Amino acid sequence: MTSNAQDDPRQNRNLPNYPFDELISSGRLLYYPCSGKDTRFPLERFAESIDSFWFVDLRYEKDLRRPISEFDVPCHSGYEVEARTKMKVYPEIRDPFVALRCQLKHSQSGRRLEVLYLSTDAVGVFQCLEKFQKRISVFCHRRDGISEGGSNLWWLHPDPAPEGAPAFLERVLAQVEDRGTIVSDGSNALPEFGTSQNNGPTNFSGPKEIVFNRFRLRSEGPFDQQCTRTIGWVVASIAETKNRS
Repeated sequence: MTSNAQDDPRQNRNLPNYPFDELISSGRLLYYPCSGKDTRFPLERFAESIDSFWFVDLRYEKDLRRPISEFDVPCHSGYEVEARTKMKVYPEIRDPFVALRCQLKHSQSGRRLEVLYLSTDAVGVFQCLEKFQKRISVFCHRRDGISEGGSNLWWLHPDPAPEGAPAFLERVLAQVEDRGTIVSDGSNALPEFGTSQNNGPTNFSGPKEIVFNRFRLRSEGPFDQQCTRTIGWVVASIAETKNRS
């Protein structure tokens, strides 16, 4: 087999080094673990309310061997890629990994946002966010599973996965900011996150509210016209909800 210059590990030599905390901005963060190629929908849905989009997947490692100009960055209407920076990130509690940071700018309003593609273990990145106390404004997770090709990580379930992977629901809820959003299609999640969706957004018949320990989640209905099983949930701690009433 002949080598392919566009998939050359040497592309990642001599990259600038970044400590993990330098990736964290002060703006609102969308975190999507095990995101794969499902990056267009979050950008289209949240481009006007989120400042930093983090897509995390081990499978990005191969894509990031290529020249960064060839990495596909889906842009929401009016946004263009202003700059791309490939870097090696040192997260302290995990092995270093390669990341791509893209700066996007809206052609009319001048609004800027950033998109990060992190080619590493999503659990490790989540642990780093916990360590640096960076709250998540939108937690997005869908199109995943526990069979071959899936992550086998139960991000939105209180029990460990069948293969022994830890449960994350309590930790995710604690990391999402008050009045933040969870977006789920029911993948690797509590059954309540799933829906009996029929023919479109107006026919949503799933639960309107989930109460789990000290958190209350209120359904906002379908978030994606192309995948009506994808539901948005507003998260609030029960204590905060009582204080506002």
